[in-house]
Amino acid sequence: MTDLPAHDLPQSDTHKASRLAFLRPLAARDFRLLWLGESVSLLGDQFYLVALPWLTFQITGSGLALGTVLMVEAIPRLLFMLVGGALADRWSPRALMLATNAARALLAGGLAGLALVGGIAPWLLYLFAFAFGVADAFFQPAMLAIVPRLVAADELQPSNALLQITGQLSAIIGPALAGLVIAGGATWVAFAADAATFVFTSALLLRIRALPAGPATPGSPAEPHAAGLGRDVLAGLSAIWREPQMRVFLLLLMGINFFMIGPMSIGLPVLAAQRFGDSAAAFGSMLTSLGVGALLGTLLAGTIRPPRALGVALLGVSTAIGINVAALGVAPNLILALGILGAIGGAAAFINIHILSWLQRRTPAELLGRVMSVVLLAALGLDPLSRAAAGVAIDYSTSAMFTFAGALLAALVLVSALSRAARSIG
Repeated sequence: MTDLPAHDLPQSDTHKASRLAFLRPLAARDFRLLWLGESVSLLGDQFYLVALPWLTFQITGSGLALGTVLMVEAIPRLLFMLVGGALADRWSPRALMLATNAARALLAGGLAGLALVGGIAPWLLYLFAFAFGVADAFFQPAMLAIVPRLVAADELQPSNALLQITGQLSAIIGPALAGLVIAGGATWVAFAADAATFVFTSALLLRIRALPAGPATPGSPAEPHAAGLGRDVLAGLSAIWREPQMRVFLLLLMGINFFMIGPMSIGLPVLAAQRFGDSAAAFGSMLTSLGVGALLGTLLAGTIRPPRALGVALLGVSTAIGINVAALGVAPNLILALGILGAIGGAAAFINIHILSWLQRRTPAELLGRVMSVVLLAALGLDPLSRAAAGVAIDYSTSAMFTFAGALLAALVLVSALSRAARSIG
């Protein structure tokens, strides 16, 4: 590999950097450092994601406490996501990533120490969970905003795909490794490992060269910091609202996530129980098929160039997702259901990579953090509502829940297709 900074890689030549297209961005030294650090950090995150629920249940013995701890962690992600995006633009994404990595290393290290000495009270679990949620709200927009600064514009799709593939593989490998560690009675080691990964990725971030040294959009020194951040957030929202194509893409992203998250998380275990022999193996195979499809869709999105009529292509794939979600409700056997789930996972991953990459290419550098925070909010903000709606609907009819979710998603896509802005995206 060469060690050229990303901006020194000519856009016309980057497609020759590797026979495996999604590996092309690794030719850029700075992106390679980011990817390596985040690969290790994502693996460490899996240790935390297994250890925290396990420790919570061991201490409290309560399913309600476990659920509320996880809820307390999720709430600040939604509340502070837009502020995190504004800070990423004001300070620079790397500065915010370094600050949040330091905070998360201290939090994970603190949990490790308390777990080692057995000094964790239940209320401390809520405090740590909330603090982790706040740190994540600031980190995630910065992570999405830093990628376009490290690679050429036509390398954004393979870059995003590579990071997504790493995350998917970490989610497969990490929990198994964490389970082995925790099974040996060393929950504290899992937290300590997570803390160490934050230190490692921060050391690599400090070595990245191709980034501006100062803040992208500094506020006036005379204005209060909070007021300035509020104006930054509103400026970002206003910039998105003025762009019809961005509005359509974000609406599509919200629709896909709303009509998929609830039906998949709530509906699949019920479907396995009611239609496929009340089998845990059937449920596991359904999740595996969805995950394998997502992995293949990510690989495809990172390998092929975006179509010229990108908007039309994404509308077509989104319609196919809606049809498949509806079909899942009437799938007569497990084999057909597995095929449908693979198609859904692949199509959703394909669209998410294309939408994210298009938005990163389209967004001015000084607005990247704020736009990416809105993307994350669109993807995650409707999660609780989607699960609640699916839970209510499934009590009436599992088949109807899938059918209506798919039909409503297809209808949303058709409405979006009436917009010239959606069709002209390319």
